[in-house]
Amino acid sequence: MKKGTSTLLILATLILAPVYLAQAQKAAATPRIGVLYLGAPPNANLDAFIQGLRELRYVEGKNILIEYRFAEGKAERLPELARELVLLKVDAIFTAGTPAIFALREATKTIPIVFFSTSDPIGTGVVASLAHPGGNITGITTQASDLWPKRLELLKEIFPSSRGWPWFGIRAMLAWRSKRKQPKTWQDRWA
Repeated sequence: MKKGTSTLLILATLILAPVYLAQAQKAAATPRIGVLYLGAPPNANLDAFIQGLRELRYVEGKNILIEYRFAEGKAERLPELARELVLLKVDAIFTAGTPAIFALREATKTIPIVFFSTSDPIGTGVVASLAHPGGNITGITTQASDLWPKRLELLKEIFPSSRGWPWFGIRAMLAWRSKRKQPKTWQDRWA
């Protein structure tokens, strides 16, 4: 199984957990997932997500319903599309990208929102922390900025006599910290 597919399989499991619990409460109802994307189909990540659902034995139209909403590159449409999904009373919503997450966050405080791919969920205010996102939003991030301290530590171990890495490290760390709102240390992010 490819790395991206396994990641999306995990994501499918995350999104289906609340759906499964909701399904246990409403035994006769078919779970309904909302999907909100800024772009338009086809989408490789969405295709992998659907494949992950199939691997978990969820087949669209058979034992799960999926409501798709695509903004087709028009970010101003996201709030309207998010409200549509909320009005449909979906059990959970799968999305990608910060603008779509913000639109969904404004539209609902109760429906679980699972995101795939947002560059900095803490710095943009999408979640409180990676360990404890809080609220109804969770997901997987492509965030790499939190790794700078560890990267620099590894560079020092790999090239202990190098004179170039300290300047690179200082510049990288300053850039990393200047983009951060709160917290300022990487240890705080995982607390």
